Amino acid sequence: MHITIEKKILVKSLWKIHSIVERRNSIPILANVKLKAVGSSVFFSVTDMDLYAVDEVPATVTESGSVTLPMHTLFEVIKKLSETALIEIAFSKQHPGEGAVVTSGKMECSLPVLPAEEFPSFTETEHSNKFTLEAKKLKNLLTTTKYAISTEETRYYLNGVFLYSFTKEDSKTFLKAVATDSHRLAASEIELEASNSNVSGIIIPRKTVNELIKLLEDTDSAIELSISNNRIMVIIDSLKLSSKLIDGKFPDYNKAIPTQNNKQFEVGAKALFEAIDLVTTISFDKTKAVKFSISATKIVLSVHNSVNGASRALQEVEASYNSEPIEIAFNGKYVLDVLSVISGAVVSFSVSSSNAAVLIRGSSDASSIHIIMPMQV
Repeated sequence: MHITIEKKILVKSLWKIHSIVERRNSIPILANVKLKAVGSSVFFSVTDMDLYAVDEVPATVTESGSVTLPMHTLFEVIKKLSETALIEIAFSKQHPGEGAVVTSGKMECSLPVLPAEEFPSFTETEHSNKFTLEAKKLKNLLTTTKYAISTEETRYYLNGVFLYSFTKEDSKTFLKAVATDSHRLAASEIELEASNSNVSGIIIPRKTVNELIKLLEDTDSAIELSISNNRIMVIIDSLKLSSKLIDGKFPDYNKAIPTQNNKQFEVGAKALFEAIDLVTTISFDKTKAVKFSISATKIVLSVHNSVNGASRALQEVEASYNSEPIEIAFNGKYVLDVLSVISGAVVSFSVSSSNAAVLIRGSSDASSIHIIMPMQV
């Protein structure tokens, strides 16, 4: 195999897929990227056995062939070359012990190879459910909800984003994303085109969600989703990403949505974020508990720290509240996570009591809700 490729093309392709490859691998071939040169293209493939990606890029192919190279070493070398560099990668099956030679200008390095034949093969599943979607819409769905994905491996069915479609009374179809770790919940929805297929309910794993958000950031074009019983494939420009789905039943999250919260306060999202960020600076507690003392025109945020000598921080924020004064405490990080993804200058909190679930919405996104359970402090 012998190819010549522009640095900007190569580094962009490797950037798309390099984070799929785990830095520690008990199976050596999974630490490698497969290069397949044919015609006027090179296909770069990576996998961790659950997630598989292949990207096609243009290149000058002097000699067709395939080889696998250490993903992270190759990526780090390529990143450090000149932006205008032309890169040659050559490998001879007659001399496999010499590895693959990467050259650019006066730079030359040899990288170890593993046979392309050892790289796990991937057979595309028959996807009966296919539809297109604007990249920015899917990115918004995943970004708005991913913070609430559970990291508790024993409850594996919460280790991803639940995605399903539904039809409203006006016959419009919507795609909804939900995530929860049982302490908090995030849900968001977007309208689908009439021709799009139904999604009966799938759970996309956390790693796949993170990879998709990264990839969707880099495109404005429409993407194609294909769903089978146990896999999802997303085609984003020249890249195909296929992932296993979580085999489990997502709980009935509607039972966690409060319906009797008739006390409401509104506050500037930016001011609240900055205030919480400030007062939690003194906290060494993992939860960074913050007490909200809420009255008609303001919220007093307070944090107490008893580690290494007692300390306290207070911050007052302007607010508007429609009921009698109340005190309620939250995990400060949880509130910051919500404030980092909501849309709108104002955020509203709907409350029933100091120990019941709180419903949070951004002022310019009626399609998303966020729920946090209070703390006892």
